[in-house]
Amino acid sequence: MRLDGLTLVALGAIQSTAAAAVALASRNRDSGLQLRASSAPTGNCSSSTFSSLTLPGSSIFSITAIPRTNASLVSQPPGYPPIAFPPLDLCNVTIIYGHDGWNDTITVSVWMPLTEWNGRLVGAGGGALSTRNGDFSLIIELLSGRAAYATDGGHVIDYDDASSWALGADGKVNYHLLEDFASVSLNDATILSKAVTKAYYGPKPFRTYWNGCSTGGRQGLMLAQKYPTAVDGVLAGAPVINFLNVILQLYWPTIVMHDLKTIPPPCVLDAITNETIKACDSLDSVVDGIIAGPDQCKFNPQSLVGEKVDCGSLGETTITQAQATVVQRIWQGPRSSNGSFIWYGLEPGAPLNNSPISCVGSVDNCTVSTPTLASEIVKYLIYEDPKFDVSMVSQAQFESIATIAQKYNDIIGTSNPDLSKFKAAGGKLIVWHGLADPGIATQGSEDYYQRVERLDPNVQSFFRYFEAPGVNHCVANNPGVASTVSPLDAVIAWVENGTAPETLPARSADGSVSRPLCPYPLVAAYLGGDKSQASSFACRANFTVPGA
Repeated sequence: MRLDGLTLVALGAIQSTAAAAVALASRNRDSGLQLRASSAPTGNCSSSTFSSLTLPGSSIFSITAIPRTNASLVSQPPGYPPIAFPPLDLCNVTIIYGHDGWNDTITVSVWMPLTEWNGRLVGAGGGALSTRNGDFSLIIELLSGRAAYATDGGHVIDYDDASSWALGADGKVNYHLLEDFASVSLNDATILSKAVTKAYYGPKPFRTYWNGCSTGGRQGLMLAQKYPTAVDGVLAGAPVINFLNVILQLYWPTIVMHDLKTIPPPCVLDAITNETIKACDSLDSVVDGIIAGPDQCKFNPQSLVGEKVDCGSLGETTITQAQATVVQRIWQGPRSSNGSFIWYGLEPGAPLNNSPISCVGSVDNCTVSTPTLASEIVKYLIYEDPKFDVSMVSQAQFESIATIAQKYNDIIGTSNPDLSKFKAAGGKLIVWHGLADPGIATQGSEDYYQRVERLDPNVQSFFRYFEAPGVNHCVANNPGVASTVSPLDAVIAWVENGTAPETLPARSADGSVSRPLCPYPLVAAYLGGDKSQASSFACRANFTVPGA
């Protein structure tokens, strides 16, 4: 049996079926958390209940509240089939406001259980260039008895298109909307949502949390760093901690292929990835189709030069030295022309398909495109030119992009390791990252954790980082899988009960294999017994267990 990855699912992560989402919510309700008594509303779900809401430095344009009883909710996460959720009773509050003098218009959505609420409020993050995801993120929270909120950050939900907001009428970067997207709207939404729940239920939220992955993970870290008292706990999956460096990493494969004048067909990249996994699979003493310790994988793609690859309708081809070098340089990560470090690369075994490659007729007629997200940032934020040709950026231009990008770090970067104020406020943070993430270098999360630890050696008293072997970006490769205990539940238990997570339980797509995910730098070492059961593993400093 091939294990496609031990899968973590953050609440709000994509579920491919209603049954999976309902099952996840059911587990959340029965997860052993000490539940507070449910609150019934003291106000009406009508606009008048919320008419007195204000936000300093802003003007509220409208507030609408709509009760939805036995609502049949269908949501469409990007790239996935529609999800039909069980009917819910909720109060749907929509606030539209703008910052004085900024010429922005921001929409905040707050969804509250219509009759019973467990006192918790959860902010739902976005993805890529979208400040929020679709309604599915809010629905899943309501299934768990929590109120939920999200903000559009002042622009429409469009994950890979910055054309509607990044530039102002003068053709220059719209810094107000960039700040809304980066941080300001997140804090605004939290303030407004707390006021909404208080106006409806009477008491303010008992605890407030943030839940997000990718951009949503970055947003959670931004709250912890810049607004340390906004939320009590943060779950940040695969966070875009170094937003602009991640853009450089996404761009890098295109630079490498153009530099080497070699565009490997996808079949060759897949073949090299598969052989890498085969070579390094057993490093953890468990052969399961994934690399649990990619940092220990020393496989050299050059060893495959001359090997034949079946490329289906494109015919058969032979792996070349240049193709193997492309993979090595993608793993190495962005470098300057003199070889100096710019950013991290992908882990060995992670899919190499983030830069779209298309081949027509034969394996020798291939073209590569820069990932859309990287293209949008380069066109709009770096060059302020929607017509800029991103397809033929040279090494020199790439290094220039890296330099120009630094001017945005103070606005959108979340690499500040000083979390002392968040810690002092009692905040708790869990970050997790898949070790087979094809979009965001896992080493970026490792680097951040290490820098926080250097400032605070007692980091594990409030911040724990977990790596998930074989898991893609935000587990989008296994959309229907749920962990046995939600990571957000672990955050809640830590904040409310003082129970620090010693592991995060995870299981394979078909449910037949379970493993513990261990707090970094520990790994799940095999002790002996049934390799498909979590009880056969324990968190250790390395995979080797004497006598096992």
